[in-house]
Amino acid sequence: TSGFLNLSISSPEEANTKIEIMDVMGRKVLEQVRDNIHAGTTDHTLSLQHLPSGLYSINIYTSKDCVSKKFVIER
Repeated sequence: TSGFLNLSISSPEEANTKIEIMDVMGRKVLEQVRDNIHAGTTDHTLSLQHLPSGLYSINIYTSKDCVSKKFVIER
């Protein structure tokens, strides 16, 4: 795998965004805060090269919403 996660985040208005990645045990392994994300769709690339194979969840928070998804890293 490339070790990167590509995200497209859509927001109807300008917002601050927090991205958290948690391992299967619920430990936070990555956090990024993005201030003043513009309205519309914004692309982000996260480096996950330092993480071992396993099951993870990603939580994306804005001032109005939270989206959670699970994903697997296979090396």
